[in-house]
Amino acid sequence: MSETRWLVRGKIIYNILVNWEELKAYFNIAKIQGGQDVRYKARMLWEMLSDGTNYLYFVFASPIVTEFERLNALFQSTNCKPSHLCHELEIHCTSLTRRVYDENGFPVPLEKVDFGAKFISESERILANEKEQLQKLQDRCQEMMFTLVQQVKMRLPRSRELYDGLKKLSPSVVLTHTNRPPYTDLPFLHLQGQAAEACENQYRRILYHPWIEEGIFDGKIPDDPEVFWSKIKSYESEGSKPYSDLACFALSCLTTPVSNAFVERIFSHANAIKTKKFNNTETKSHPETEKAFRR
Repeated sequence: MSETRWLVRGKIIYNILVNWEELKAYFNIAKIQGGQDVRYKARMLWEMLSDGTNYLYFVFASPIVTEFERLNALFQSTNCKPSHLCHELEIHCTSLTRRVYDENGFPVPLEKVDFGAKFISESERILANEKEQLQKLQDRCQEMMFTLVQQVKMRLPRSRELYDGLKKLSPSVVLTHTNRPPYTDLPFLHLQGQAAEACENQYRRILYHPWIEEGIFDGKIPDDPEVFWSKIKSYESEGSKPYSDLACFALSCLTTPVSNAFVERIFSHANAIKTKKFNNTETKSHPETEKAFRR
């Protein structure tokens, strides 16, 4: 497990929130009946739980952190399409931005900020007679959202169109006779190397090949681009592989790391190799590790 993976905090915040009263009662008993070594800490925790402002901070933060963790889980996945990841990140950024900024990019007045329905109802219940305290609380929550918007915008990919272009390598697009993109519109053309002309010619021909009749697909062309191009790469006819250059190019595009999971796995392999235990083994070859690094 890579050390760069961060612990899930959303569930912790949620569990504290739904068990708020129970925790408060527990630490109230602990500060009275607990041992000498725990009474001080128990009293501090009870005082924190007795503060309605702290409760409201949790109410405000819980759905925000949960949404960030949902997005983070997508980027930790191994099979999510890059264009989908970019799309989700942009939706998240726009949704968060509209909570504190208007359509022209100016901060909205405090009373117009979208703090969340539960936060509004709970703050009215707890701080109904403490307007000044409520305003301070909302100011801090607003500042938090300003910071979040800045942080998310910093992580938006600068080359969104390149990752969108990966859709053009999908079987349904490559093999269609309607609105098929020209070869020059394919992404990451620099990955062709010396096989540029071969790739372009194969891209022209692949459209007219009766793939549905080929045994490599068993009568059904796969929807997954990586599966499709892997089979195209292995396809042989009369002792040659007529589409191997194009398939290698497509697979190079599709395996470009775009999520944390791929990068973290590489570091995990590297850390494993650098351990003394690994280096002292007498085994001459490590096929899985060698394969990972060749990729």
